[in-house]
Amino acid sequence: MKKLLTIQVYTIDELDEDTRDYILERFINEHCDYLMPDDWSDPILREANDFYGLDILEYDLYRGYIKAKLVKDPEECIKAIRENSQSKELLDLADLYEKILTKYYYEYGDNDDEDDEDRDDANEEYEAIKYNLQKDLSKYYLKELEKEYYYYFSKEYVYNFLESNETYFTKDGTMIPYSYVVKGEVTCKDE
Repeated sequence: MKKLLTIQVYTIDELDEDTRDYILERFINEHCDYLMPDDWSDPILREANDFYGLDILEYDLYRGYIKAKLVKDPEECIKAIRENSQSKELLDLADLYEKILTKYYYEYGDNDDEDDEDRDDANEEYEAIKYNLQKDLSKYYLKELEKEYYYYFSKEYVYNFLESNETYFTKDGTMIPYSYVVKGEVTCKDE
């Protein structure tokens, strides 16, 4: 005996808020391995390196660890932040290091009459400035990597993912494979 079963299906935005929340939480828990693109961190790593000269060598978000090297001089890095960044935090960092560098140049300047000890002090001071800028930029980018990583497990991302992939659900939140859906209904034949 043949049976034809037709069930009304819905896109995620057509369901009530409680059902949507249920779907999103369940999808995050069951499909978290599929949510994260393999190259999710590449844009952040490229930005840090290409714009600001911060070469991020390794990081571990679970331990809150980042290892990076500032390959640009602090002046170039600050100029690049001013030219490329919209981040208030980075712009505040640029302001701070401009003041520090102004003080440094006021104290040490480009005086050729300096003795070896003064030059050594100036070099040590400059390296300390560069190291601290590297450390502060590294902290900033660790936070950016964390934000990006956790975004892929947010309800907002999963909602957009399900919506853009034409995923359908029953009224109770059961996901229906797209191949079974015909004009907003599921048709199953039983023979």
